[in-house]
Amino acid sequence: MGRVIFAVAVLGLCLGGCGEPLTPHEKEIREIEREIGKIERETNRLQKRNGVTGETPVQAAPLPAHALISDDITQPVASQPKKRSVDVRLDARISKTDLERLGAGIRLQSPHKERVFINYYLPGQKVGSGAWASTHFTPDLAAKIHGMTLEQANDPFPALPQGATSITRFSGNEFLGEKALIYKNSDGKTMKAVKYKDGSGVTSQLFPTSNGRLEARNGHGEYYIINGSSVSIYDSSGLIETYTAVK
Repeated sequence: MGRVIFAVAVLGLCLGGCGEPLTPHEKEIREIEREIGKIERETNRLQKRNGVTGETPVQAAPLPAHALISDDITQPVASQPKKRSVDVRLDARISKTDLERLGAGIRLQSPHKERVFINYYLPGQKVGSGAWASTHFTPDLAAKIHGMTLEQANDPFPALPQGATSITRFSGNEFLGEKALIYKNSDGKTMKAVKYKDGSGVTSQLFPTSNGRLEARNGHGEYYIINGSSVSIYDSSGLIETYTAVK
Protein backbone atom coordinates (compact mmCIF):
# COMPACT_ATOMS: atom_id res chain seq x y z
CA MET A 1 0.00 0.00 0.00
CA GLY A 2 2.85 2.39 0.86
CA ARG A 3 4.45 1.94 -2.60
CA VAL A 4 1.12 2.68 -4.31
CA ILE A 5 0.61 5.90 -2.38
CA PHE A 6 4.20 7.01 -3.02
CA ALA A 7 3.87 6.33 -6.75
CA VAL A 8 0.58 8.21 -7.01
CA ALA A 9 1.98 11.09 -4.97
CA VAL A 10 5.02 11.38 -7.25
CA LEU A 11 2.76 11.33 -10.29
CA GLY A 12 0.59 14.04 -8.76
CA LEU A 13 3.62 16.26 -8.09
CA CYS A 14 4.88 15.79 -11.65
CA LEU A 15 1.51 16.75 -13.09
CA GLY A 16 0.89 19.77 -10.89
CA GLY A 17 4.35 21.02 -10.13
CA CYS A 18 4.73 23.26 -13.17
CA GLY A 19 2.17 25.79 -12.03
CA GLU A 20 -0.20 25.04 -14.93
CA PRO A 21 -3.93 24.51 -14.26
CA LEU A 22 -4.76 20.86 -13.71
CA THR A 23 -6.62 19.03 -16.45
CA PRO A 24 -9.74 17.03 -15.52
CA HIS A 25 -7.66 13.85 -15.75
CA GLU A 26 -5.01 15.28 -13.41
CA LYS A 27 -7.71 16.33 -10.96
CA GLU A 28 -9.07 12.79 -11.03
CA ILE A 29 -5.60 11.43 -10.20
CA ARG A 30 -5.34 13.86 -7.27
CA GLU A 31 -8.76 12.66 -6.08
CA ILE A 32 -7.63 9.03 -6.29
CA GLU A 33 -4.52 9.93 -4.32
CA ARG A 34 -6.61 11.47 -1.56
CA GLU A 35 -8.98 8.49 -1.48
CA ILE A 36 -6.08 6.05 -1.19
CA GLY A 37 -4.66 8.08 1.68
CA LYS A 38 -8.02 8.02 3.47
CA ILE A 39 -8.29 4.27 3.03
CA GLU A 40 -4.81 3.66 4.43
CA ARG A 41 -5.43 5.92 7.45
CA GLU A 42 -8.73 4.18 8.17
CA THR A 43 -7.07 0.77 7.76
CA ASN A 44 -4.32 1.71 10.21
CA ARG A 45 -6.89 3.01 12.69
CA LEU A 46 -8.88 -0.22 12.54
CA GLN A 47 -5.75 -2.33 12.84
CA LYS A 48 -4.63 -0.48 15.98
CA ARG A 49 -8.10 -0.69 17.50
CA ASN A 50 -8.30 -4.44 16.91
CA GLY A 51 -4.71 -5.13 17.92
CA VAL A 52 -3.68 -6.11 14.39
CA THR A 53 -0.10 -5.43 13.35
CA GLY A 54 2.15 -6.12 10.37
CA GLU A 55 0.63 -6.89 6.98
CA THR A 56 -2.58 -8.59 8.23
CA PRO A 57 -5.37 -7.20 5.98
CA VAL A 58 -8.58 -5.73 7.39
CA GLN A 59 -11.56 -6.93 5.37
CA ALA A 60 -13.96 -4.19 4.30
CA ALA A 61 -17.63 -4.81 5.11
CA PRO A 62 -19.82 -5.29 2.02
CA LEU A 63 -22.17 -2.47 1.10
CA PRO A 64 -25.84 -2.90 2.09
CA ALA A 65 -28.05 -4.63 -0.49
CA HIS A 66 -29.48 -2.10 -2.93
CA ALA A 67 -30.46 -1.49 -6.55
CA LEU A 68 -30.26 1.68 -8.64
CA ILE A 69 -33.69 2.87 -9.80
CA SER A 70 -32.44 5.87 -11.78
CA ASP A 71 -29.11 7.56 -12.38
CA ASP A 72 -28.90 10.87 -14.23
CA ILE A 73 -26.07 13.34 -14.84
CA THR A 74 -27.13 16.85 -15.85
CA GLN A 75 -25.70 20.34 -15.99
CA PRO A 76 -28.69 22.68 -15.51
CA VAL A 77 -26.44 25.72 -15.16
CA ALA A 78 -23.40 25.81 -17.45
CA SER A 79 -21.33 27.78 -14.94
CA GLN A 80 -21.78 25.09 -12.25
CA PRO A 81 -20.29 21.59 -12.02
CA LYS A 82 -22.34 18.74 -13.38
CA LYS A 83 -24.98 17.26 -11.10
CA ARG A 84 -25.57 13.53 -10.57
CA SER A 85 -28.97 12.46 -9.22
CA VAL A 86 -29.46 8.86 -8.11
CA ASP A 87 -32.52 7.02 -6.78
CA VAL A 88 -31.76 3.82 -4.85
CA ARG A 89 -34.02 1.00 -3.71
CA LEU A 90 -32.92 -0.61 -0.44
CA ASP A 91 -33.86 -4.14 0.60
CA ALA A 92 -34.50 -2.93 4.16
CA ARG A 93 -33.76 -0.13 6.61
CA ILE A 94 -30.08 0.29 7.42
CA SER A 95 -28.14 2.17 10.09
CA LYS A 96 -26.94 5.71 9.46
CA THR A 97 -23.34 4.45 9.40
CA ASP A 98 -24.19 1.98 6.63
CA LEU A 99 -26.15 4.71 4.83
CA GLU A 100 -23.05 6.93 4.78
CA ARG A 101 -20.87 4.02 3.57
CA LEU A 102 -23.31 3.24 0.76
CA GLY A 103 -23.50 6.88 -0.28
CA ALA A 104 -19.72 7.14 -0.40
CA GLY A 105 -19.54 3.95 -2.46
CA ILE A 106 -22.06 5.22 -5.02
CA ARG A 107 -20.31 8.58 -5.19
CA LEU A 108 -16.95 6.96 -5.98
CA GLN A 109 -18.53 5.37 -9.08
CA SER A 110 -19.13 8.82 -10.57
CA PRO A 111 -16.60 11.01 -12.41
CA HIS A 112 -18.56 14.03 -11.07
CA LYS A 113 -18.14 14.00 -7.31
CA GLU A 114 -18.77 17.63 -6.31
CA ARG A 115 -22.57 17.50 -6.65
CA VAL A 116 -24.02 14.03 -6.10
CA PHE A 117 -27.59 13.76 -4.77
CA ILE A 118 -28.75 10.30 -3.69
CA ASN A 119 -32.25 9.42 -2.44
CA TYR A 120 -33.09 6.06 -0.86
CA TYR A 121 -36.44 4.27 -0.93
CA LEU A 122 -37.61 1.27 1.07
CA PRO A 123 -39.51 -1.64 -0.52
CA GLY A 124 -42.98 -0.46 -1.53
CA GLN A 125 -42.19 3.27 -1.33
CA LYS A 126 -43.17 5.31 -4.37
CA VAL A 127 -40.29 7.20 -5.95
CA GLY A 128 -40.83 10.95 -5.78
CA SER A 129 -43.29 10.75 -2.88
CA GLY A 130 -40.75 11.26 -0.12
CA ALA A 131 -37.52 9.33 0.19
CA TRP A 132 -36.77 7.34 3.32
CA ALA A 133 -33.24 8.79 3.48
CA SER A 134 -30.69 10.78 1.49
CA THR A 135 -26.95 11.29 1.16
CA HIS A 136 -26.10 14.50 -0.67
CA PHE A 137 -22.53 15.54 -1.51
CA THR A 138 -21.98 19.25 -2.30
CA PRO A 139 -19.12 18.18 -2.01
CA ASP A 140 -19.31 17.55 1.79
CA LEU A 141 -21.64 14.77 2.89
CA ALA A 142 -25.05 15.52 4.38
CA ALA A 143 -26.70 12.23 5.40
CA LYS A 144 -30.31 12.30 6.68
CA ILE A 145 -32.90 9.69 7.55
CA HIS A 146 -36.29 11.30 6.92
CA GLY A 147 -38.49 8.35 7.90
CA MET A 148 -38.33 5.94 10.79
CA THR A 149 -34.80 4.80 11.58
CA LEU A 150 -33.89 1.15 12.02
CA GLU A 151 -34.03 1.62 15.80
CA GLN A 152 -37.38 3.44 15.70
CA ALA A 153 -38.93 0.78 13.45
CA ASN A 154 -37.90 -1.88 15.99
CA ASP A 155 -39.21 0.17 18.91
CA PRO A 156 -42.08 -1.65 20.68
CA PHE A 157 -45.73 -0.64 20.49
CA PRO A 158 -47.37 1.13 23.44
CA ALA A 159 -47.80 -1.23 26.36
CA LEU A 160 -51.21 -2.79 26.88
CA PRO A 161 -52.62 -1.61 30.24
CA GLN A 162 -53.24 -4.23 32.88
CA GLY A 163 -56.67 -5.83 32.51
CA ALA A 164 -57.16 -4.43 28.97
CA THR A 165 -57.84 -6.50 25.82
CA SER A 166 -56.02 -5.70 22.58
CA ILE A 167 -58.22 -5.07 19.52
CA THR A 168 -55.56 -4.24 16.92
CA ARG A 169 -52.08 -2.73 16.45
CA PHE A 170 -50.68 -0.92 13.40
CA SER A 171 -47.81 1.30 12.32
CA GLY A 172 -48.90 4.59 10.83
CA ASN A 173 -47.17 7.16 8.69
CA GLU A 174 -43.55 6.30 7.80
CA PHE A 175 -42.35 9.85 8.44
CA LEU A 176 -44.31 10.61 11.60
CA GLY A 177 -43.38 7.14 12.75
CA GLU A 178 -46.38 6.52 14.97
CA LYS A 179 -47.25 3.11 16.40
CA ALA A 180 -50.86 2.71 17.45
CA LEU A 181 -52.65 0.31 19.76
CA ILE A 182 -56.46 0.11 19.94
CA TYR A 183 -57.78 -1.78 22.95
CA LYS A 184 -60.75 -2.23 25.25
CA ASN A 185 -60.01 -1.07 28.75
CA SER A 186 -61.04 -2.93 31.89
CA ASP A 187 -63.86 -0.39 32.37
CA GLY A 188 -65.29 -1.22 28.91
CA LYS A 189 -64.07 1.92 27.14
CA THR A 190 -62.38 1.62 23.74
CA MET A 191 -59.06 3.45 23.73
CA LYS A 192 -56.29 4.28 21.28
CA ALA A 193 -52.68 4.74 22.44
CA VAL A 194 -50.16 6.22 20.00
CA LYS A 195 -46.37 6.43 20.36
CA TYR A 196 -44.41 8.65 17.96
CA LYS A 197 -40.84 8.13 16.77
CA ASP A 198 -39.53 10.88 19.07
CA GLY A 199 -40.78 8.89 22.08
CA SER A 200 -43.79 11.08 22.81
CA GLY A 201 -47.29 9.64 22.90
CA VAL A 202 -50.98 10.26 23.48
CA THR A 203 -53.98 8.19 24.59
CA SER A 204 -57.56 9.02 23.60
CA GLN A 205 -60.98 7.41 23.70
CA LEU A 206 -62.77 5.99 20.65
CA PHE A 207 -66.55 5.59 20.47
CA PRO A 208 -67.98 2.47 18.77
CA THR A 209 -71.09 3.03 16.60
CA SER A 210 -73.75 0.67 15.25
CA ASN A 211 -72.29 0.80 11.72
CA GLY A 212 -68.89 -0.53 12.84
CA ARG A 213 -67.01 2.73 13.17
CA LEU A 214 -64.71 3.73 16.00
CA GLU A 215 -65.17 7.49 16.13
CA ALA A 216 -62.52 9.83 17.55
CA ARG A 217 -64.99 12.72 17.94
CA ASN A 218 -62.14 15.21 17.80
CA GLY A 219 -63.72 17.84 15.56
CA HIS A 220 -62.19 16.46 12.32
CA GLY A 221 -64.78 13.76 11.71
CA GLU A 222 -62.05 11.16 12.24
CA TYR A 223 -63.00 7.51 12.59
CA TYR A 224 -61.52 4.03 12.21
CA ILE A 225 -62.81 0.89 10.53
CA ILE A 226 -61.14 -2.42 11.36
CA ASN A 227 -61.57 -5.00 8.63
CA GLY A 228 -59.74 -8.22 9.40
CA SER A 229 -56.02 -7.55 8.98
CA SER A 230 -56.38 -3.90 7.94
CA VAL A 231 -57.22 -0.63 9.68
CA SER A 232 -58.65 2.24 7.60
CA ILE A 233 -58.65 5.81 8.87
CA TYR A 234 -61.18 8.35 7.59
CA ASP A 235 -62.06 11.96 8.26
CA SER A 236 -64.79 14.26 6.97
CA SER A 237 -63.08 14.40 3.55
CA GLY A 238 -62.94 10.61 3.11
CA LEU A 239 -60.29 7.90 3.36
CA ILE A 240 -56.94 9.03 4.75
CA GLU A 241 -54.98 5.77 4.71
CA THR A 242 -55.28 2.02 5.16
CA TYR A 243 -52.68 0.22 7.26
CA THR A 244 -51.92 -3.45 7.76
CA ALA A 245 -52.60 -4.66 11.27
CA VAL A 246 -49.72 -6.16 13.21
CA LYS A 247 -50.20 -9.37 15.17
